[in-house]
Amino acid sequence: ITTAVCKSMDKPDDCYELNTLRKYRDEYLASQEQGAEIIDEYYDIAPTIVKRIDECRDADEVYKNIWETYLNPCISLIEQDEKNACQDLYEKMVRDLEHRYIYS
Repeated sequence: ITTAVCKSMDKPDDCYELNTLRKYRDEYLASQEQGAEIIDEYYDIAPTIVKRIDECRDADEVYKNIWETYLNPCISLIEQDEKNACQDLYEKMVRDLEHRYIYS
C-alpha cells in the first residue's frame, strides 16, 4: 500500500518515506512479539487492497487521502520515536482499507 501511495505521488522506490517505513518494518516491527505475523498478514491482504484501489476512477485521490490520513502521520510518529503509535495507526489503516476495499 505504501509503495502504491508513493508511486502515485511520483516518489522513487528509494525515497525517504519508503526507506523510513521499510526500516521501521524490518528493525522494529519484525522484532515485536507478533511482528512476523502482522507483516505476513499485511502481505496477504495488501495486494488485493491496492488492486481494488487501482480499479477506482479516483485512485490518485484515494492514495492522497491514505498519505494524509495515515502514512505521513505514521512517518512523523517514527521520527518522534513513537513506534507503538505508528504501529497502531498503520494497523488501523490496513483494517479501514480492508473493510472498504475487500469486505464492501
